[in-house]
Amino acid sequence: MNTTEHLITRDEDIERASRSIKAMSHPLR
Repeated sequence: MNTTEHLITRDEDIERASRSIKAMSHPLR
């Protein structure tokens, strides 16, 4: 298992999660 690849995918997941959370906190201004 490549740890760097795992970290990259996890980083992307975190980014997507934070974006969706922001979208939920203030939907379509």
